[in-house]
Amino acid sequence: MLYNPCETGYPLELIQQIPDVKGLAGPVDEILREESSTYLERVLRHGLLAYVGPKAFENKRLLDFGCGNGASTMVLSRTLPETKFVAVDLCPEFLKIAEMRANHYGAVDDIRFSCSPDGFSIPSEVGEFDFVCMSGVYEHLLAEERPPIIAQLAMLEARRHPVFKPNAQSMVPNRSADNRRAHVARLHATAVGRTTCLFSARTNIASG
Repeated sequence: MLYNPCETGYPLELIQQIPDVKGLAGPVDEILREESSTYLERVLRHGLLAYVGPKAFENKRLLDFGCGNGASTMVLSRTLPETKFVAVDLCPEFLKIAEMRANHYGAVDDIRFSCSPDGFSIPSEVGEFDFVCMSGVYEHLLAEERPPIIAQLAMLEARRHPVFKPNAQSMVPNRSADNRRAHVARLHATAVGRTTCLFSARTNIASG
């Protein structure tokens, strides 16, 4: 099977790591997700900056929840250079690639990576945040995972872990329109009174 080639600035070690995790069909798409300005960067820029100006993120902390291989985290760090990031994922193999990407860009001082203990929890050491981004994550959570995850991100979990600072904001960039209204309704019902806004990539979908 033939795959479309692409040019990249990635070091060979990083390129070789991607198919070990994503399979032989994964490297080109994974590289373009992060390097192409017309792929994930377009979605995230629209989803975040269409409603909140860049200055709002300066000297703030942002949680990239479900960062995967770090493509979203790298795009966010370039888009918001004055922001501190914590990137969380459930898969250690994904986080290894994400950390290699951060090293490649010299962004290790501004990004901290953390592995979730399970699909129902966020790491206890992540701290407080001014913003939370879930890029291509919510629709992939299992039905039983969504309530506890959203509750924790909205300070409603039983352990009362203070993830959100007061007046924090949550962004949910989502290119898929499937079941969007149902997702938004559940998110808003859970997080009302705890978050200021919920965003999709295309529309300002809720405020509380």
